[in-house]
Amino acid sequence: VYIAAISELKVVFLEIPMIFFILLLFSGWKRRSILLLVAGGLAVYFSMMLFFILYPDWANFFNIETIMEYIGDDTGYAGQGTVNRMSSIPFVFENMFKSPIQMLFGYGLGNADSWALFTSSLYQEFGDYRYNYFGFSMLLAEDGVLGTICYLGFFASVCICGFIYRLKDPKNACWYTMAIVGSVLVVFHQIYSSTLRVDIIYNYMFWMSIPFIMMREACLENSSPGDAEAGGNQAVCAAAAKR
Repeated sequence: VYIAAISELKVVFLEIPMIFFILLLFSGWKRRSILLLVAGGLAVYFSMMLFFILYPDWANFFNIETIMEYIGDDTGYAGQGTVNRMSSIPFVFENMFKSPIQMLFGYGLGNADSWALFTSSLYQEFGDYRYNYFGFSMLLAEDGVLGTICYLGFFASVCICGFIYRLKDPKNACWYTMAIVGSVLVVFHQIYSSTLRVDIIYNYMFWMSIPFIMMREACLENSSPGDAEAGGNQAVCAAAAKR
């Protein structure tokens, strides 16, 4: 949080409460959890005070009135005439989808983006609105509604599997909770920015693969070659690994 304060990373002050909420949701109100919550809350508070000292223009950023004003503001992230985090998704539906087929399947991977050697026709038409600043609008434009549902469904499955594996393998519960946190943050970042369209997504994927690795190891520990059910258990483990 200190690094976030001195580098103007406001998103961290939104992520940390989300992480604490998920941790408390699964760990319960134990003494250790309460102490962690108090320590984390104090760290966030003092970091926010430092943030406001370093960047006084953002002093009212976290109050309700400013947040509601931001949500309803027509001014985009890159200035007047561009979209912001709240308006980017409606913009895709209202302006970029010309037919029901496009709405369902989108324009295809890469067809809403721009690189040094290639600029798609869709980006040439709508790029000035800066919809590409936000991952969710890019995802929706390229993959459509069905592709977006499948994409989000993957992270939802990671979250559900993490919850189930926590119950089956309590001694490794912390690892499964980490994957649940990671899957929630991925969805959050798709709305907040376009961060996950660059290489950092590999870190998230590694983070979320932990439940499947741990569950496979737990299966292999619980099944020995001499068991009558070993073949069935190893098949379950193999299925868990393939996920």
